This record gives sequence, structure tokens and C-alpha cells, in this order.
Amino acid sequence: MKKKLLSLVCALTLTISLLPAAQALEGEGTRAAEALASLGLVTGTGAGYAAEKPATQEQAAALLVRLLGAEKAAKADRRSCGWAGIPSWARSAVNYCAFHDLIDWSEYHAGGALDAELWCAMLLRALGYGSELGSSAARTALRIGLISRPLEGTLTRGDLFETALAALTYPAKDGGTLLDGLLAKGLCTAAAVDALGLRREMLTAREAADRHLSAILCLDLFADEEAIEADEPTANASAFLISPDGLAVTNYHSIDGAISGRATLITGEACRRACEKFCAAFDGHTMKDLNGQEFYGEYYAKTDPLGADKPNPVSHVAYGYATQMCILDKKTGKLEKIVAAHDVGKAVNPRSCEGQIEGGVVMSMGYALREQYPIDENCKPIDKYGKLGLFRAHEIPEIDAIVIDKPGLDVACGAIGIGEITSIPTAPAIAEAYYQYDHERRTVLPLAHTPYERKV
Repeated sequence: MKKKLLSLVCALTLTISLLPAAQALEGEGTRAAEALASLGLVTGTGAGYAAEKPATQEQAAALLVRLLGAEKAAKADRRSCGWAGIPSWARSAVNYCAFHDLIDWSEYHAGGALDAELWCAMLLRALGYGSELGSSAARTALRIGLISRPLEGTLTRGDLFETALAALTYPAKDGGTLLDGLLAKGLCTAAAVDALGLRREMLTAREAADRHLSAILCLDLFADEEAIEADEPTANASAFLISPDGLAVTNYHSIDGAISGRATLITGEACRRACEKFCAAFDGHTMKDLNGQEFYGEYYAKTDPLGADKPNPVSHVAYGYATQMCILDKKTGKLEKIVAAHDVGKAVNPRSCEGQIEGGVVMSMGYALREQYPIDENCKPIDKYGKLGLFRAHEIPEIDAIVIDKPGLDVACGAIGIGEITSIPTAPAIAEAYYQYDHERRTVLPLAHTPYERKV
């Protein structure tokens, strides 16, 4: 009886706890409307923002045109898409969306309620991701972090405001944001933007989770041919995707000793092959025709074991090249600039590649110049984190990350990958720079007799 009573109490507690959450979302819509109003993007109804009311397709079109900073251009365009029933107040916005492929004639219904699929598709197209809608624009928007919670069915005006505010600062596919465009056109002020904190470079923990948790994957590793043949991983590790085509990065130590793994371009190529089969089957058919079917893609990147007794053994499925240069300040002897050029094959996401290069350079700078990680005889750390000698943000020199984008292998859309190679050339480049600076050859890390040397 006690167990049943406890279950009932728990059920009631969970049910009741849903009520504040719903009210919070309602409040979020109004707060988002107020933020958009401060930027001149929303005017309200005269009696508030009616965040709880259903949104219409015309309201979505009008707001999207404002987000794009194209309201003036839309009104000046006298062309007509010819769709019937468009209200006069929304005609220029709907026409603009039609002629700029933000909405299709088959999706628009005059006076119709706005559903999640249509609105997410419009936002993705406006940001340059129109070719990546997939079977569900709403799921794609959630997966890439454009929206922070699942959306389905008819949207409220509050939903419209909340997602529009998030879209303002979401990175567009070709770089920049919608907010950058509004500022460049003088359609909103820097003061208003800064008052809302929209130009901060750091993501909140919630935003980081929304945008990146869906990219985390499990990496299966195989230490020998027997494990591969038996399909029994000898180890597992975490990795995260940095491109839509399956490019992933992980820590080198997690894959040390493995001769094969399921990640990076291997996963990307397997996915591409499955998609090819789907596209071939979809040609001339509808999604309903394919309901229940599975499309299987497999790519086995065979490599040779370390120390294989054969000419030209294949140690990796793909090979890249990197070179780095260190420039010192002649007066102070401190690092002035690091230039890092990396061959990554096809750079599916150039910005992520640049970030990987910058992170690798900073990590290796620490190894080269200052960091020490003392341990005892049992390999237990014996120093505090703050005393390890890590570089702080204000001490980082200029880093010129050069992504060499060129065709790689004929798999995974040409992506080769980029990971620990970003940190390998840095220390040698720094050591050579100091040799050119004072003609002292240093062969131990961290390098001695530099302005960064720690006095122990």
C-alpha cells in the first residue's frame, strides 16, 4: 500500500510540476517580443503582444522579412507571386518570401495558421541551410540548436517571437548572423543590441548544450584484425561531430594503439552511401511509398597493423599535411604571431576547422613554453590546476589559422579531418623561432631561457 501511495504522490508531483514550465514558456514568448520590439522588429497589437494567440503565415513572413532587413526592398518590389487571398498588409512580405525561395506556393495558405515545420523551414532557408531541411525542418532546427525545444503543430505568436530572437544570433551558413546584417544596414542600434546582450561571444551553458550535445557520438575502437572480424570493439571513446557530413574529432590518447575506428570520414562515408540509396529509391516516389524501408550504407576503411611487414603499409585511411610558423617580438622575445596552415581535405565547416587549429596551437604553446604536470610514483597529480602554467586568454598571441580546402579522398564528400595534428607542429616552430632569435638550441620541453620560463 505504501508503494502504491508513493507512486501516486510521485505522479501527482510530476503532473503539477508541468504547470510552471508551461507558464515559463509563455513568459519567454512575451520577453522575446519585448526584446524584438526594442530592436524595432515587432510593434505589438496596441494591447501587448498576444503571445498566447496562434500565429499566422502572414505574420511569419512579415517578421522574417524584418529579420533579413529587407522590409524596404520588399515594399519597393512591385512583382506579384500571384497567390490568392494575401491580405494587403502582408502582400509585400509574402511576395518577397516567394521570390526569394523562403516559402513555396505549396506551403502557403492565405490566413492559415503557422505550423512548426513551415516556420522552421523558413528560418533555415533564411540562414542558408535550405538544402539541409531533411524530412523534418523542425527536427533539423532542433538538432543544430537553432531552436532549444521541440516544436510541432500550430505555433503561437510567443513561439514565433522566441524562435525569431534566437535566429538573430545563429551563425548563417555563409558566415555572420542576421543581427550583423541589421547592424550593417543601420536598422537597429548597437546600444539596443548591447542592452540585450546579444553580441556576447560566449554561449551560455544552455545554448552550448542546445547547439552541440546532439553532435556527441560514441566511437568504437579495434586493436587488432581479430576484433574487427568479430565486430567486437576493444575500447570506446567519445567524439563530437564538427560538420553535417560526419567529420568528428576526439582525443588522441583515446585512440592510441587502435588500428581501426568507426568515426570521422568513415561514418560520414557510410552515411553518404546510405543517403545515395535513399535518393535512388525516392526518385519518382513519395515518402509514403518508402514508409518502413531501411537504407543501409557501409564503409570499411581497412588499414594495416602497426609494424606490418609489407612495403608501404597503410597506417591511416587518410593523410593530411600541416605547417606552422612562429614570429617573435624582437624587443621582448615573446610570441607575436603563430601562422598555422592545415590541409583538411574538403573543409565542410571552415569555421570549426579554424577553431580546431586555434585550440591546438594554444594547447601546444603551453607544452612548449610553460606547462608542467608533476605526478608521483603512482602517476597521481601532485600540483593544483592553477599552478600548471596554462596560458591565460590575454597572453595568447595572434593566431592566423589557414584552412587549406582542397579535394581529399573520394569518400565523405572529400573531408579528411583535423584533430591532434593542429598541436604537433607548434612546439617545433616555437623552438626554431627561439633558435633564430638567440642561436641557442633547445631540446627539452618546456623550453628554457625564454620570457615564459617559470621560476621554480
